Amino acid sequence: MSDYDSMAEEIRANKEKMKEHTGGERLAFFFLYYKWPFAAVLFVIIVLVFLIRSCSLYQVTPYVSGAFINSNATAMIEKSYEKEYASAIGLADGTLDICYDFSMNYNAYGENPKSAIDTPILMLAHSEAADMDFCLINEKEFEFFAANGYFVDLRQVLDAELLSRVSDSLWYMTYKNDPGEYPIAIKLTRDIAPYLWESGIYTDDTPVVYYSVFFTSTKKARCAEWLIHILDNDVPILASEE
Repeated sequence: MSDYDSMAEEIRANKEKMKEHTGGERLAFFFLYYKWPFAAVLFVIIVLVFLIRSCSLYQVTPYVSGAFINSNATAMIEKSYEKEYASAIGLADGTLDICYDFSMNYNAYGENPKSAIDTPILMLAHSEAADMDFCLINEKEFEFFAANGYFVDLRQVLDAELLSRVSDSLWYMTYKNDPGEYPIAIKLTRDIAPYLWESGIYTDDTPVVYYSVFFTSTKKARCAEWLIHILDNDVPILASEE
């Protein structure tokens, strides 16, 4: 018969004991108590990556793709914004698509338990599948995703002229045991990029969003083109006609 009233109490007690044990013994403890939850999360990620990669084989290759976390826009009007940008850069119908995802939501404080699980897993799957190029995230949630290492140093994406243009709005990441600072995001507001607010993608309830590029993106030059588009234009033509 167990000396503990519950499994949770037993796990807590064993955690305390493990502080005195070697790394190998701690690893054995982890697999004893957490192997099935760990395996379940790993399985979900593998399935998502597989599905994303499989779907991409049967769809038109995107010219560029972006995720808009906690946006005000809905998935139903994604096509309006995609067509607006495709038209602006002169893409012919049926050749290459613009692909936006307005469906992801996340709350760093756990007010929505479902999105707290789904969105980080989807972000990881998109990153591993290398099928998402850039991302916009509201200020409150940005640091959570930044700390997970999804985003590239923007000096690898933007040329010197564009870097100079946004220099006052760059957000720098520092890493433990690394003295360097890396600009991985641009802090956007209505004054800098009115496109995002005039279009209704974000509202004044979200005064700041961060623009970043996935380190796995193979279309970094196109991410820079998209950024220039929203910096230089106030209102998407098709979106304003909706």
